[in-house]
Amino acid sequence: MRSKLALILALGLLWAALPSLGIILFSIVCSVISAVLVVVALVKAHLAFICCIGAVAVLARTNPTAIPRAARWLARAIADSIAVVMPQKTDEA
Repeated sequence: MRSKLALILALGLLWAALPSLGIILFSIVCSVISAVLVVVALVKAHLAFICCIGAVAVLARTNPTAIPRAARWLARAIADSIAVVMPQKTDEA
């Protein structure tokens, strides 16, 4: 905790001394945070997709007559997974 406060203090003093460098540093920190959030979103979307495939495999193994229903379920899960990763643009008037 103490090292975090020292880091925040050092960055604040750097920003006060060199405002132009502070803006560059702020943009770098924001870029790193956004990259981390993108990776988290991709991992969560793919984890949901893998869990859905596992659920379909278990369903097909325990109830062979449910394979057509499971295929429709899997197709919906694939579409939802893709929609999470690459959302469609909406035209708002």
